[in-house]
Amino acid sequence: MNAISLGLVGLVLGGCASSAKPKVPTRALANEPAAVVTPARRRTQAWLPVAPNGEDGTIEGVPLVEVDGTDLLIDGLRIGDVAAVVRDGRTTRLTPLFEALRSRRAAWLSTHAGETWPGVVAYRFGADTPASVVKSVVLTSGYAGCPSGSLLVETRLPAEGRRRVGRLAIDPLMAPEPSENVLAVELKASAVVVTWKDSKSERERVKVLPRTSPSELSMAELASLTSEVGALWEDAGLHHAPTDPRVDQAILHVDNATPYKVLIGVIDSLYGPRRSLVVGRRDERVPALNVNLAGD
Repeated sequence: MNAISLGLVGLVLGGCASSAKPKVPTRALANEPAAVVTPARRRTQAWLPVAPNGEDGTIEGVPLVEVDGTDLLIDGLRIGDVAAVVRDGRTTRLTPLFEALRSRRAAWLSTHAGETWPGVVAYRFGADTPASVVKSVVLTSGYAGCPSGSLLVETRLPAEGRRRVGRLAIDPLMAPEPSENVLAVELKASAVVVTWKDSKSERERVKVLPRTSPSELSMAELASLTSEVGALWEDAGLHHAPTDPRVDQAILHVDNATPYKVLIGVIDSLYGPRRSLVVGRRDERVPALNVNLAGD
């Protein structure tokens, strides 16, 4: 979520909404068959990933989309499953989720005629949920008119005190990827490849950070990623001035088999670099980048 959308925290929303900027899908997602909504009792997911760079607190009143095992839920109601996505290992449009969010949006607009509102949805996934499922959920939400997402996380390490629930912003990449002035991050099984497509120097700046394991990233590897991203942004980022509310963009490409616990570590690292921003009369430290999740 970029600097402008930080002010949305206090809003109480009844659903999701269309983006203020039109976003054109680069390709269609495969369709998943529709399913009947059932008020099945869900298994409680106590696990939340630790994300020290997340924002404290949650955004009230927005749909909560969860994947519990292979069950797909919205606000505690089972609307389908993601078994086919897990089996096929590819990004898929989840028709039950698409229809549920579009229905929420239509109901909200019917009682708020003439109002423009941002599309926000919260997400919760299990530690080993494959990235193919995460991308399917986030991209489907975007196509349904909810282009702003919050991944539920813990923002305080257990050793530091009580459990604190917060969020990491994640937006679906709904438009063609920019060819310049953007940070592209590729999370591969053997390495994290970071490329700044820099129009000022008319060249790409590439950093390759080797991974020791395809199933996890060490604290040292995550710290190295934050450091390298911060250095690239300091050198090539466009939006540094405290009075500039715009935010540089990072595009994250991830292998479909990557577990969610690894994905969340990378997203958190990308929010590590900070900059000053004047908000009202205060000078606040905010993320230097906004993270967009690609569907490939």
